Amino acid sequence: MDALLYAHTVFLVHLMPLDTTQPETIHPALWRASQLARSGTRCVDSGHVSLNLQLPGGGWPTSSLTEMHVSSAGSGEMRLLAPVFSKVGKRPVMLIQPPHIPNALALAAMGLDPSQVIWVQPDRSGDALWAAEQALKMGSCAVVMLWQTHTRNENVRRLNLAAQETEALCFLLKPLASAQDASPAVNNE
Repeated sequence: MDALLYAHTVFLVHLMPLDTTQPETIHPALWRASQLARSGTRCVDSGHVSLNLQLPGGGWPTSSLTEMHVSSAGSGEMRLLAPVFSKVGKRPVMLIQPPHIPNALALAAMGLDPSQVIWVQPDRSGDALWAAEQALKMGSCAVVMLWQTHTRNENVRRLNLAAQETEALCFLLKPLASAQDASPAVNNE
């Protein structure tokens, strides 16, 4: 009887509940829906206090893909990222298939030396994705921005994997209508 009682006691010790008040005690990627998401990746200050309060980690995450859904391409995404441009030092910023030709005066006004900008305007969407992936794999760019109207999920996965291998900021800019579609991009929450 004592042996049975001992075995039962050991079994109960192993069944003691985990501290579930903080989901990250179970796994670092877990969080409650009622909590603001947190990020374990390094982040770069967005330059906008109210935006930093909403972004996991308090800024734009490096080493991951950030999807931005815009109502109209070229409607302010460069101005949104302008504070980041002033912090990248002399590292290049790659713009792939932007909706408008980059304006040197506007770039300079945003704190970005126009000589740092690499503008890539391929004819095909597949070539644009390839250019973004290669820029990320090379690791020389501070920021990679890719504008796409439609991107297949497997291409978004490949782009995210390439982004994970670098410290660059990677932005995929898509139409607002695509926000309701499921995305394979890693959620940094």
